[in-house]
Amino acid sequence: MTRSPSLIDRLTYALSPEPALKAVADALRILQSDQNSQNPAITQAKNERGYPIVRVRVEDRNAPLVIWGRLPSSESVRSFVEDVSRDVNIARKIGTYASSLLVEAQLRLEREEGE
Repeated sequence: MTRSPSLIDRLTYALSPEPALKAVADALRILQSDQNSQNPAITQAKNERGYPIVRVRVEDRNAPLVIWGRLPSSESVRSFVEDVSRDVNIARKIGTYASSLLVEAQLRLEREEGE
């Protein structure tokens, strides 16, 4: 997996619905490709408290990047597509939130590796 935040950036800075929807389609294609591989880098689980998490294997790290939450259902994606088609600001808000989740996960991983 790449550390490139470009898909998140494309949501955050979308000026119209089309680039935002293309970013989501690209992200889904990347996820599908990963899940079809022999050794997926992205897995879903629950943490020790039972909360859903997504683990992302990062090549140059010993531990996975852990993002709190779960991958979206097809219904969530459908709803997102409809909402963003009406108001691109929704994509910008979700992109900003996704960026904060990524930064939080990266900082947590660095802190845990430093312990």
